[in-house]
Amino acid sequence: MKNRVLVPAVVALVTLAGAAPAAGLAPPPPWYYEPAQPAAWKPAPAPSWRPPAARPAEKPSQQAPAQGGGTERPTKGTGSSGPAPQADYRSTLVRLLNDERAAADCPALRPHPKLNKAAQAHSAYMARAQNLSHTGEGGTDPGGRLAAAGYDFGRAGENIVAGPADPAAAVRAWMNSSKHRTSILTCQYRHAGAGRATGRNGPWWTLLLAAPR
Repeated sequence: MKNRVLVPAVVALVTLAGAAPAAGLAPPPPWYYEPAQPAAWKPAPAPSWRPPAARPAEKPSQQAPAQGGGTERPTKGTGSSGPAPQADYRSTLVRLLNDERAAADCPALRPHPKLNKAAQAHSAYMARAQNLSHTGEGGTDPGGRLAAAGYDFGRAGENIVAGPADPAAAVRAWMNSSKHRTSILTCQYRHAGAGRATGRNGPWWTLLLAAPR
């Protein structure tokens, strides 16, 4: 596509140190690092699988349901009608991260609702702004977004990427970048939060890793 703003799987990383400053001194500014796109990673080709054709609707039964007879059955989707539920991609992403951490003898990450909230808000902002950046809406930084979500961190890091179609591709992009891999394999982290927003040049992914103070 011509005039594409971002190539798939552009990644960036920020690490925050929340150590308490010495008495009488201002806290040090957060340290940012935005490495170049990892050249070794390429987006996977689109799958050739197509969902099966929809079955014709069945005629409604003439028999009236029994009084108080249960709830409606959820309609099964074909897998192409929209993005997977938030909980599904988040649980998959955390599981994949924990597989990588287990191989490095790091403890498993636990999902945290406050990190999920901050990560999702930032992914939505990046999709609207069409800008892959750790600077968020209103000039916020990852530390400010964590604080606004009510998480008091002692150590935190943020990985972002635009382009991967699913959690496995997002984790692969980060693991193929040495700085992002180091962030994921930092054993001191205890909690994880993830955000994903669809849209042009997306999906837009945000991964927050943190340990409480």
